[in-house]
Amino acid sequence: MSKGKKRIALGGFFQELGKTFMLPVALMAFMGLLLGLGSSFSSPTTIDTFPFLGNSILQVVFKYMSAIGGFAFNNLAVMFAMAIPLGLAKKEKGVAAFSGFVGYMVMNLAINFYLGLTNQLVDADAMQKAGQSLVLGVQTIEMGVLGGIITGIIVYNLNKKYCTIQLPDSFAFFGGARFVPIITSLVMAVVGIILPIIWPVFAFLINGVGALIHGAGPFGLHHILVATIRFTQAGGTMLIDGHQVSGALNIFYSELQNHLPISHSATQFLSQGKMPTFMFGLPGAALAMYHTAKPENRAKIKGLLISGFIATFITGITEPIEFLFLFISPFLWLFHVFMTGFGALVVSLLGVNIGNTDGGVLDFLIFGVMQGTQTKWYLIPIVGIFWFLAYYFTFKKFILWRDLKTPGREVATEPEYTDAEIRTSGNAGGYDIPGILKALGGKSNIVTLDNCITRLRLIVKDGSIINDEELQKLGALGVVHLDDTSVQVIIGTKVTTVRNGLDALLEGGEPEAKKFQIGAPLAGKAVPLTEVPDAVFSTGMIGQGAAIQPTDGQVVAPVDGVVTTVFPTKHAIGIKATNGMEILIHLGIDTVKLDGKPFETKVAVDEQVKAGDLLATADWQMVADAGLATVTPVVITNFAEYTNVGMTAKGMVEKNTPIIEVESA
Repeated sequence: MSKGKKRIALGGFFQELGKTFMLPVALMAFMGLLLGLGSSFSSPTTIDTFPFLGNSILQVVFKYMSAIGGFAFNNLAVMFAMAIPLGLAKKEKGVAAFSGFVGYMVMNLAINFYLGLTNQLVDADAMQKAGQSLVLGVQTIEMGVLGGIITGIIVYNLNKKYCTIQLPDSFAFFGGARFVPIITSLVMAVVGIILPIIWPVFAFLINGVGALIHGAGPFGLHHILVATIRFTQAGGTMLIDGHQVSGALNIFYSELQNHLPISHSATQFLSQGKMPTFMFGLPGAALAMYHTAKPENRAKIKGLLISGFIATFITGITEPIEFLFLFISPFLWLFHVFMTGFGALVVSLLGVNIGNTDGGVLDFLIFGVMQGTQTKWYLIPIVGIFWFLAYYFTFKKFILWRDLKTPGREVATEPEYTDAEIRTSGNAGGYDIPGILKALGGKSNIVTLDNCITRLRLIVKDGSIINDEELQKLGALGVVHLDDTSVQVIIGTKVTTVRNGLDALLEGGEPEAKKFQIGAPLAGKAVPLTEVPDAVFSTGMIGQGAAIQPTDGQVVAPVDGVVTTVFPTKHAIGIKATNGMEILIHLGIDTVKLDGKPFETKVAVDEQVKAGDLLATADWQMVADAGLATVTPVVITNFAEYTNVGMTAKGMVEKNTPIIEVESA
């Protein structure tokens, strides 16, 4: 494989790997809310403030919420071991997830065996110091979530290679999908023996990365580092309730679960740093875009901006607002990046201690306000006021100064498609799904399709044929090409609706092309349009189709439809077919000069006709005597609405013989 192809494959793999993290992380975020609520309402400080919460039944409920909320935190590694092969596998996803669990447990059992064989197992009170822990009852080395990630990646590759394996007849029962957990257990048994030997090197590197990041301060983190900081030693390590806990988010949840003071060293890399920007800054930007829109367009963009505001303020999902200006102004994007990182620094320097993952008002209330004044939650709105003003005035001034085409300032704000067109296009949630699939290069260009919270994530065969401009016309907020085959289409909060619509088309196949035929209006010789001695027709300027060199003077309707045009000089007749095709029959070339003398029409405008009905008669000898060509073009004037127009016959044909075939999806 060439270096270029390896780079493309690697880029696509990491994009796919990143999306698998969303399943356990989403669960962890939700469980964190349960843990936060339960911990807050069961804390002595809250009970002292609100004595009624001390009711024994309520306390049982709150402690139960805390216990359930701790599930994801306590079992995160095994969830990653199962979620990664589940998300990456293209076949036998259930078997892949099952094998992930098998592989993770076998790996830890093998590690336990090695530690016992080499006399490295220690007593419970010494496990933390020795870098060991219990994983589902098995004493093993403390690898945190990395153990699950290693297992998940290995199992995915084993499933990919062996899920369709065929074994000899004697062992056929163990073939196919059943072989995956078998080979997984064998491979992970070997991995479990090797890991304790090389793990000290991994631990040293991870701790080194953590030290660098902590030394740099909370200026914001690159997306690739987020999972590392949240779940591994790179985010710090603490001894909590006799257990060694690694990762900023893990430390935060563990302290919350045990009603311990929240560590600032953990929260400085969590949601608190996002709050000035997410809850105040981006809403200020949205208001600036609303006020700079043309007054007549504000009502049209209000819903777009309000939905973006709700997404960022409540849940911390920022793309719906960010992609309204990201591709329009690099300056505003750089300003936004700086303010986001600066917000993390300011909040950290002020000593705020608010954790979790999202940075919206839910995190602010549950992990800030409800945890008491020791979190210094009251500083967030104070900082937020400055962030709101900075975003609002910077965006407003810069948009007006540079005349940026933010929403509502475009030359045309009308939708590309009418409501009627959308209703008949197989739309979902107002999106033209067939149109989006076509802009993506069609079904044949899609290798894999998935989505995260706001964007479609695709691996395609050829990223260069994707029509970014058309996708944006169809409602996409932006298109990001990570490499030649990895593409992300930013949709917003309705991305799942679009994904489901695309899945339905992909599973059912692309709409089958409908074929329509147009008959010969005259008996004679069928010839290509390129042979017509008139550039207007031969170049396809008017339309696409074919022509007839007539041997008969009777002109008949080539399709069922309605007569739309009869020229005063009788030399041309227009018909709109029942399927919407608009067909022009031009009797001879330049025959307009003859003022209708060679022709006699038999129909009128708005008259319904059937294929084969007589439309007109022609005296071709009179045309020839005038020195004019008798060849008669038959063209589809609205040919742009069809995917293919071609001739189906050449040579001599009779009236009504199909001479043109049209395809329409």
